[in-house]
Amino acid sequence: MHEAIEIKRLELAATPQKSLAVLIGESGIGKSTSVCKYAKILRAQGHPVYYFVMKKRDKKNLTFNSFLMEAFGTENFQQIYDVIKENYTLKGKNATLIIDNIHYCQNNGVLCSSILTTLNNYFFQMLKMNIIMVSAVNDFAYRMNDGIVFFFFLYISHY
Repeated sequence: MHEAIEIKRLELAATPQKSLAVLIGESGIGKSTSVCKYAKILRAQGHPVYYFVMKKRDKKNLTFNSFLMEAFGTENFQQIYDVIKENYTLKGKNATLIIDNIHYCQNNGVLCSSILTTLNNYFFQMLKMNIIMVSAVNDFAYRMNDGIVFFFFLYISHY
């Protein structure tokens, strides 16, 4: 019952659909816990969920391929795309991708842009995935909230 209240409070869909959400809040208020509960509910209902926690690291330690490896278990983007498309999208299921601590992506502007572009162009637009990004309040979150990045997410979520 508590999980259902959390989903309603966060305004997340009870059944995954093509959407893009950014959850921003102070550290320690339960964003990650709530999203983990949401993932648990979706998985229990048979919906696919990919959960990735962005780690604080040196710029050199994060590459696009390491992001793919950590989030999906392989660096082969075409394989990732094909598996999601064949197993979920073509069968009318919306897979969910959750990226926790997206604010750590700010350490590398070009890489962050590449990841966000890939999320938009391939996972959101083409594969019709439900994408949830979680960010603690910091400079990256404020820029998202001020519209520099956040407007981009709101704009594409209305397609």
